[in-house]
Formats: sequence, structure tokens, C-alpha cells
Amino acid sequence: MARKAVVDAFLDRLGPVTGAPDDPRRYWQPMVGDPVPVFGPNETGDADPGGGMFLMTEFVAASEEMASIGNPGNNRWTETGVVRILINTERNSGADLALTWADEIAALFRGQRLANEVQCWAVNSPQFDARNDESGYFRCSVAVGYEADIFA
Repeated sequence: MARKAVVDAFLDRLGPVTGAPDDPRRYWQPMVGDPVPVFGPNETGDADPGGGMFLMTEFVAASEEMASIGNPGNNRWTETGVVRILINTERNSGADLALTWADEIAALFRGQRLANEVQCWAVNSPQFDARNDESGYFRCSVAVGYEADIFA
């Protein structure tokens, strides 16, 4: 799991938090169409409670290593990881919408710097296989490689 600053940076890039303080919601606005709910870690199960299309984030891998030495309290540590963004669209409606959204999401992160400490790298192409329609949605994903520095 990534550090909190990394999780926050990725979620903030996807969309701002809106709604009441006791029921905050986050939405991503595609170039065409209505806003789409975004769910971070431990925020929902396998579906949007409202029954519509949605995005989910998974912080699937992260490791940290010391990048500098000799300056106690101010050494640089670098976390390297991968974030998987799952795109959930209607089943049996083709792949055009999922592919369009994947391209838009890739452009949000590819080579971008988030929150001054998270550097995004390459974004893989959407994955399609027999598991894409296992749930009540057509699901594909993109994965974003990143590095984030912390000084300690």
C-alpha cells in the first residue's frame, strides 16, 4: 500500500471531494458525459451503490528504499509503486467508452508530477481478457507507475 500522501495525490487528480462532511464523494469528470464516482481504498465494495458506472483505485505495489545517506533526519527515501485504476462501464455495451476513458485517465497521469512529491511515469494500455465482465460491469484497468520522495 502506498503512503497516504501518494493515495491523496492520485485521488485528488481524479477529482475533488464534494458533498457533506459526513458523506464526502469524489467524482471524475470525463470529457463527454456526466461525472463518474471515484472510490479509493476501502470506500466501497464491487459496485457503485447508486448502480451507475464508476472508477476504483487500487494501490497494488509499493516499496521504499534509501536514496541518500549521511544526513540524519534529512535523508531521501524513494517509494516506487503502481496504482491500478479500474474503469467500470455497462456490460454488453461495447468497449468504446471504456477505451475512451482509459485514454483520458492515462493523459491525466502520464509523465505528470502530482502534489510536488509524486512523479508519475508510464501508463500501461487497458487490459482485456475473459475476466472483463465477471462482475455486473464491463471492467478494464490502466496502471500508473510512480515514484515519491520523503525526507526523514
